[in-house]
Amino acid sequence: GGGGGGGGAHIELGHFVLREPREGARGGVHGIPAGQAGDAAAFFASRIAAAGEKIARYGRFTTDAQREEVLHLFEAGRKIYAKLEKDYG
Repeated sequence: GGGGGGGGAHIELGHFVLREPREGARGGVHGIPAGQAGDAAAFFASRIAAAGEKIARYGRFTTDAQREEVLHLFEAGRKIYAKLEKDYG
């Protein structure tokens, strides 16, 4: 969901926060040209999806609810990067 401070979407997991980057003045993300930002986003989206698949198959959790929560967070992160790929790719 969105957070305070005017930032975009973010996901919090323990001490880590994944934030949707803000659009830069030159049409890219944080000063990175749009094409490079799109390529990077595609890379991360595919790696997050692959990691989620491994977690779904091989991950060990105390409860099914834990597994679903982790998979939900991975999917939310993947969606952020997939949107960036679409917007800047």
